[in-house]
Order: sequence, then structure tokens, then C-alpha cells
Amino acid sequence: MLTKNLANFLYETASMQRWNDHIRVDGFTELDKQAHKAMILYVLARHEEDEGVKINWRVLVEGLIFEYIHRSFLTDIKPPVFHELARECGKELNAWVYLQVGERVPDLNAEFKNRMEHWFDNTDNQLEKRLVKAAHYLATQWEFAIIYRLNIDRYGIETTKHEIESELLNYADLAGVRQITFKSPTKNFIDLIGQLRYQKRWAQSQRMPSTSVLGHSLIVAMFGYFCNLQRGMDDTATLEDFWRGLFHDLPEVLTRDIVSPIKKNVAGLDEVLGRVEVKLINEKILPLIPQNWHKDMLRLTQGFKKGSVMKGCDDLAAYMEVKVSEDCGITSRYMQEGGRALKNQYKDKVIDGIDFGQFFV
Repeated sequence: MLTKNLANFLYETASMQRWNDHIRVDGFTELDKQAHKAMILYVLARHEEDEGVKINWRVLVEGLIFEYIHRSFLTDIKPPVFHELARECGKELNAWVYLQVGERVPDLNAEFKNRMEHWFDNTDNQLEKRLVKAAHYLATQWEFAIIYRLNIDRYGIETTKHEIESELLNYADLAGVRQITFKSPTKNFIDLIGQLRYQKRWAQSQRMPSTSVLGHSLIVAMFGYFCNLQRGMDDTATLEDFWRGLFHDLPEVLTRDIVSPIKKNVAGLDEVLGRVEVKLINEKILPLIPQNWHKDMLRLTQGFKKGSVMKGCDDLAAYMEVKVSEDCGITSRYMQEGGRALKNQYKDKVIDGIDFGQFFV
């Protein structure tokens, strides 16, 4: 179930910087990397299905979240060191992570925690694990292409480049990896998604941490997953909400963010914007993915119904962006007004059995 402890914990990766021993531009947080990885994972899994391979999508999504939690504790370890530690004392390292999870999120769903331990400590679900790992390295490679240009004369940069390329060779048998590696339209789709790293939430305000549209989307997806776990929803509904949460803001890569005050106060804007988004998706995004995915992608990018659990998760993520920044001593009139409006909207509010009021305090 989604609790305050869990919501705060899931958000912590927004403050974790990647490539912090390299010259880099803004947009390299662990949250953004994990969100890009999640979208890449969807692409890889769909390509495998197109090849006739059967995917356990529930295991795939949970595996992604398990790895997210795992990396939340270990992300500062340099990759070569991490891989060596994993080879030499992987079970002990995992046991330490489980202990930290128990202390940091003591109210984490027990069955979920057991499945997480099973994911790391057993050898089943190899296809799903390989897909998650491949998505991990592809997201890393996307970041490194930028890092490489900024650090081209830096000692050791060629070694890092070789290590990433070598790791990806282990997944060259996956259809999606081949598509992305050979610069197909799928590669362009992955690049387009990556641009959401640079589109900041609450763009008219300074915030700490500064989060992107991309990272926000993964937070919404995970909030929705844990709400559906609490509600006992079936796999179909749970997976639909997760991927819809992940892709719901994808149209913003084409429109950029239109802030809530404009949406709420300009009559008819929502309807016009909806038509514009569908038109742009058809023109700019759908040509980059296989035709048999088009219907699903259109559905996943249509946003949420007002008053739904997923709309509550979207608003909760926005509220946390305000509150976490305020806790760091950084706020603005826009954030104060937005936070106050959300707090009033969700006071004592329960949606389909989920007590959202407890979060908006």
C-alpha cells in the first residue's frame, strides 16, 4: 500500500546526482535515469512480443520497481566497483539492502517485500531480468553519449565507453536492443523521450530538488502501482495504470508544459489542447514506433479522468514537489498557491478506498 513513508522514500532519488565525478549538464538524477529506463523497458518488451516471445508484464513492472528501490541505496557506488561487489558478495549486499528497506519503510507491504527478495535471490524470470538490465544499460548509454562529448579528453573516458558497449553486447539478441543500436525509428523514439529530462516541473519557480517531467511520470506510475496493490486490482488494471502513469505526460515533449492556472482559467483550453496533443502525437510520435503499438500509445497518453485514483497520484506527486522544496527552505508564490489549492482539494478525500487526505497535510 502507498504510505507517507513509502511516498517520501520513492521521491528521494530526485536528489541523487549521477555522473558526479564528470563534467555534466543538468538532468542527470537517479530519478530521471530510472524513468527513462522504465520507458525503454516498455519498448524492449513490446519488441520481444512482436517477435512472438511471451512476457510476464506483472513480473516485469515489479522487477523494475525492485531494481529502483535497490539502486536507491547503492547508486553512489561506481559501476565497476558495484559489479565487483555484486559478484563477490551479492547476497550479503542484498541482505543489507533488505535491512535498510525495513528500517526506512517499515510499513512496506510484506508480500511485495518478499517478492523483491525473491527477485534478487533466485534465478527464475530470466527473460524479464534481462530486459530490465538491457533497459538499464541503454539508459546509461543515452546519458553517456552526452557525458562523453563533455569529457572527451578526460583520462579513463574511453574505458568507460568500452565497458558500457561491452555490457550491451550481452543483450544483442533482444530485438529492441538491435533496433535501438542500429539507429532505427525506435532509437529516435528513445531520444525524444529523453528530452523530457530537460523540461522542468514548476518552471516559473526555483525548487529543490528540481524535478523533470520525465521523473515526475515515474513517480506517478509507482504511486499508482502501490495504490492498486492496496486495492487488490487485477493485473490488467494494475499494468494499464502503471504504463498510463509513465506515459501520461509524453505529449509535453511536443507542447511543453502549460501551467495549471492557464488550463483552469482559459475557457475551452483543455478541449483545444487535447485535440492539439492528439494531432502532434499522430504526426511526431506514432511514426517512430511500430504501427501495432499506435492504439495503445494513444490511449496511454490521454491522461487521467478527474476524480480517479491515478489523477490523485498525479496531484500527490505535484504536492510533494512543493512540500519537499519548502522543507529545503525554497518556495515561491506559485508553489504556495498551488500547494494550498491541492491541500484544500484533497482534504479528507477518499478515492476508491485510498485515503488521499492523509498525504495532503
